[in-house]
Amino acid sequence: MDSKIIIETIQAGCSGIHIQGQDVIRIDEEIEKVAAKINFKIKEWNLGYGWVDPKSKRAFSLDKGVSLYEDLKLIADDDPTGKIYIIKNAYSALNNDFRSVARMQHELLRIKKYFSGKSVILLVAKESILFSEIIDLLVTVPCPPLSSRQAEDIFNTVISEKKIVISTAIKSNLISIFSGMERELVERIIQTLINHYGKLFSKDAVNDAIRLKKTHFAQSGLLELVDSTIGIEQIGGLEQLKGWLRNKKQIVDDLTGAQRLGIPAPKGVLLAGMPGCGKSMSAKAAASLFNVPLFRLDIGSLMGKYVGQSEANMKTALQIAEKASPCVLWIDELEKAFSGVNGAGGSTEITTRLFGYFLTWMQEKPGPVFVIATANDITTIPPELLRRGRFDEIFYIDLPNDRERRQIFEVKTKSLKLTLHRGDLNVYLL
Repeated sequence: MDSKIIIETIQAGCSGIHIQGQDVIRIDEEIEKVAAKINFKIKEWNLGYGWVDPKSKRAFSLDKGVSLYEDLKLIADDDPTGKIYIIKNAYSALNNDFRSVARMQHELLRIKKYFSGKSVILLVAKESILFSEIIDLLVTVPCPPLSSRQAEDIFNTVISEKKIVISTAIKSNLISIFSGMERELVERIIQTLINHYGKLFSKDAVNDAIRLKKTHFAQSGLLELVDSTIGIEQIGGLEQLKGWLRNKKQIVDDLTGAQRLGIPAPKGVLLAGMPGCGKSMSAKAAASLFNVPLFRLDIGSLMGKYVGQSEANMKTALQIAEKASPCVLWIDELEKAFSGVNGAGGSTEITTRLFGYFLTWMQEKPGPVFVIATANDITTIPPELLRRGRFDEIFYIDLPNDRERRQIFEVKTKSLKLTLHRGDLNVYLL
């Protein structure tokens, strides 16, 4: 979100701007910059208290209930010249309230006709505002989660103010963790680290930041946080896959540096093969190797009983993964998740729409979300998902050969702290 874009939109004569996002602190800061640069006053409304002071956020009146329809009278009775009207929680306030939508349309048209370039209504909501009466009167300005550069700027400011001592490697790791999050959450995690480590940040600060990030994003219920303590060395065999993952780790370890060099973040991998050959274990080991959170997405759990609920759940789940990035998103039994795609009937139509949204997201996802999909039967997966560009690589995991079986046995006996003497057991006969 750039204050310059908002200023240009206002000066172009647009009467309404939809700021799409939920990073309230950043949105408030950008709006204050806009008001200062064009010498406008701010008036702010929210669904909780109605009209509030934009600085202190104190409500002007607590004696009456909050109604956007009634409170829009303030704009109708006011001289809008040189004023920015902020309507927060805009989607919730307008949804299923046709009178409020109609009155909002009236005020947007009035400003456009009589106060073009001199006033604006800002609708702040994370949801899309698609009400037919006002959609053509709005310009949408997204407020996406923090980029790596923005996270770095925030962190550098704190480092300078608090005189924190930190190595370049640890700083780079923390910036990668902070990117994709809201500013308030970043500042909260940084303050927690300062409270614990003081002015000297060690490697443990990175692990604590990951833990705090995991805890926050696991609260949604749409993604399952999976324990990923299995190390890559605990997997016997699968040398090609392990080598490939180790190569990708070099990029994941320094996403900021890779971005500067124009190296894209890894997209993901599809693991196909019969059950019990190590696909799920490999997903857990990959997250452990990358030292990032592991989230499991169950497509079936996203299904809702109301129209549009399933699609909204899918969108929210993937947005959470983006905000939690860098992370590993694990989709187990991919062929079952999108079974019935392109079929007929209500449930398959929903699955087809979910599949279409997931395909687009896989192709265009902005954040470093490493997708690991596992499948028992690759032949039933829609071919669109297997095209180049969706996954970086596809591995087939078969039954282990003699050498791999010996390696698996040695890994397991080592983990159980068993010592086998030469005459105890002939491993080759197992």
